[in-house]
Amino acid sequence: MNRHAKAASRLIIIGAIWYFLGAVFLFTIGMITPIDININGVHTRAYLWEFTTYPGPLSLWVAFIAIPFILAVTGLTMRKRLKEHATTAQGVFLLVSGLVTFLTGAGILYIIAGVKTLLARENTIQFQQEQS
Repeated sequence: MNRHAKAASRLIIIGAIWYFLGAVFLFTIGMITPIDININGVHTRAYLWEFTTYPGPLSLWVAFIAIPFILAVTGLTMRKRLKEHATTAQGVFLLVSGLVTFLTGAGILYIIAGVKTLLARENTIQFQQEQS
């Protein structure tokens, strides 16, 4: 594994931990503090477990919790595959998911990891051409 792949692997694990902590934080806040949500002029104030009677706010809050969790799991999956072979799809996914969540620290780490993944792919291609 080249140095770009190692750096991308480390950045992905740090970003995934950040995403996991964000999802746990949002879940914990929803459990201990009443949440105020205003969707289309309908004001709802309830704890997370009380949102089952309000499908709109529940789906919004579940999305806020599920998106960081899904990004963390996919990042960890890519990290495992990155050690074997870096691909363009991995780099592009990391760049896009980092740009979507740019305002979080994990988003910035995923952007850098995406660039490093693309560089690792280029180094692998050059190495294979030199060996031929």
